[in-house]
Amino acid sequence: MAITSALNIGAQGIQGGMQRLQGHASDVARLNIDSQQGLQPAADGVDALSERQRPSLPSSMVGQIEASHLVKSNARTVEVASDTLGTLLDVKA
Repeated sequence: MAITSALNIGAQGIQGGMQRLQGHASDVARLNIDSQQGLQPAADGVDALSERQRPSLPSSMVGQIEASHLVKSNARTVEVASDTLGTLLDVKA
């Protein structure tokens, strides 16, 4: 039971990390489009037209690195759970 839970938790963590990675990548792309169109973020980071906060390039890049580490760590969780399950099956056989 616990190994199955570890596999599920690892898989959910990978999915969550990939979603975060995609979100930060979209932020970087949006910032690139805005800069090509000549739009500059306000000094306080608030867009005067939409009144929503725009992420900064450094925070988006750091977010991508964090998401990458999240995916890698959860992949390792899945790998260890799989190895443990394989060992248990070998012992049983």
